[in-house]
Amino acid sequence: MDKRETKKKEKGKITMTDIVFKKRSSTTGIVVKVADKGGMSFKDLLKSHRQKGDFHVDDHFYIDNSGYIEAGRLLEDVAGFIYDDCNTSVHILVDGENGKINDCQQQSVNNLLTSLADAYPDAVVRWEREKKCQKRYQR
Repeated sequence: MDKRETKKKEKGKITMTDIVFKKRSSTTGIVVKVADKGGMSFKDLLKSHRQKGDFHVDDHFYIDNSGYIEAGRLLEDVAGFIYDDCNTSVHILVDGENGKINDCQQQSVNNLLTSLADAYPDAVVRWEREKKCQKRYQR
């Protein structure tokens, strides 16, 4: 353990490398969710999840307004338990203004889906809007 890691451990902080999620046993779906996040960066999205008490974001990928793809959860991990298919699907969250995505985001989604199709050739791709794809839950 290097000195920097030791300091983090001494202060009692949990680092992202300390968090281990359950692994998916199979992948039958790829879900592209479009939700208006108001131009939020991945860093701000993670911060908002942390403020709610979550360890990490619920999705495997986040695509911001400029089409930049950020990795969320590790690809082999389950998605957040707020999703019914968290144990069997890869989840991609796209920050779509008013439920629509721009050309840069569409290109990023296409590129990402192409690479995921190579890894999971039998997975069915489906698109969803925010209200339809998330279960609402009380903490």
